Amino acid sequence: MERIIRIKYTKEGILRYISHLNLVQIFNRAVRRAGLPVNISNGFNPRFRISFGPPLPLGINSQAEYLDLRVTEVINLEEVKDRLNQVLPEDLKIIQVQEVTSSSDSLAKIIDSAAYIIVLKLERKEDSQKRIKDIDQFYTSLVKDKEEKESSGEKTIIQNPGSNPLESLNREIGCFLRQREMIIDKPIPGGLKRINIRPFILTMRGISYSKGILELELYLSMGPRGNIHPRYIVEYWLNQSPYQGEILQVSRQELYIQGRAVM
Repeated sequence: MERIIRIKYTKEGILRYISHLNLVQIFNRAVRRAGLPVNISNGFNPRFRISFGPPLPLGINSQAEYLDLRVTEVINLEEVKDRLNQVLPEDLKIIQVQEVTSSSDSLAKIIDSAAYIIVLKLERKEDSQKRIKDIDQFYTSLVKDKEEKESSGEKTIIQNPGSNPLESLNREIGCFLRQREMIIDKPIPGGLKRINIRPFILTMRGISYSKGILELELYLSMGPRGNIHPRYIVEYWLNQSPYQGEILQVSRQELYIQGRAVM
C-alpha cells in the first residue's frame, strides 16, 4: 500500500541560487542514491513520485521547504531523514519527517501563505522629515479618536504609537498598508505585467531595529492564484517611505495551510 512521507528541509548557502528545476533533479538523485522505496510513475518517461511545495525564488534562504514522497512500503521515518542527509549537498538539510494521510492534496494546492524575514540597511531620505511629521500627526489623530471613543464606551484597536525608532517605523508601515492598491510592473517572459501587490500582503511589521539595520517580518498570501516575490513589496514600500535602504538578506521562515505551519 502506498504511503505519503512529508519532509521538511532547509535550503541555504550557495544552493539558494539554484532553480526549482535543479532542486527537483538533486532530490531525484538523492532518493536514488539513498535507496528509498519511492513509487515510480507510469508512462513513457517514468519518474519518482515526488511532489514539492511552492518554488522558492532565487536568492532566498529558507528554513522551511516541503516535499512529499510516495513510498511503496513501511519505512522508519528517522531512517528516511538520515539516509537523505547522507547524500544531499551540505546546504540542503532534512530537519523533520512525518507520514501524512494518503488522501492529502498536493502541497502546491494546499499551502496558502508564507512568512519571510527581510534584513535591510536603512537610512532616512534627505526630504524625510516632512513625511515622518505627517505620519506622526496621522497617528496622533488616531490615538485622540481612540480616547474619545473609549470615553463614550466604544473600543478600538489603535495603540499609543510611542516614540522609539522601531515604533516610528511601524507607524509608517501602518500608513503604507492603508492603501487599497499598490500597482507595479512585474517582469514576465516577453515584457511586463501590471499587477496589484496589495492583496498578497497579510501582515508586515518591523521586529527589530538597531544601528540602521531593520529586520522586517512579512506574511504573504500564495497559492494557485499566484505568488509575489517579497522584494517587490519591500522595494515598493521603500519608494514611498521616508527611508532608503538596501536589502541584505531575504529568508523564508515558514509555509502555512490555513494559518497553521505545514509541519
